[in-house]
Amino acid sequence: MPNKAKKRTGTLQVTALALRSGETTETIRYYARSGLIQCNHNPENGYMCFTESNVPRLIFIRKVQALGLTIGDIKSILVNVDQGVVPTYPIKSLIKQRLASVRARATVLQELEEHINEAVAIWESSDCQTGAMED
Repeated sequence: MPNKAKKRTGTLQVTALALRSGETTETIRYYARSGLIQCNHNPENGYMCFTESNVPRLIFIRKVQALGLTIGDIKSILVNVDQGVVPTYPIKSLIKQRLASVRARATVLQELEEHINEAVAIWESSDCQTGAMED
């Protein structure tokens, strides 16, 4: 029995990792399936077991995902990190690409807002203010 306890020392089940990291259990399972975080399976019950080192990794994933990076982008970054390389240039490049994408989308949304404002102005100035739609 002492060997079994030793085997589990330093590991967290998915619920404990969720509590420590602020992620949901579903997200953690998804990240494990996607290869973003590593887990082992307890041979006795098949439960996923994680190490404490996954907590800062999950926080990093959440932060860069909030910047709009995709799971694929994040995975490529983490592959480098796992090899001991901090991929500063690739991260910077991905974030700049995301910024350009957001700016382009903002321009499209701004144009859409202008078209909607024009449509509202036309609607309000026309005789279509009956209050009811007719077929």
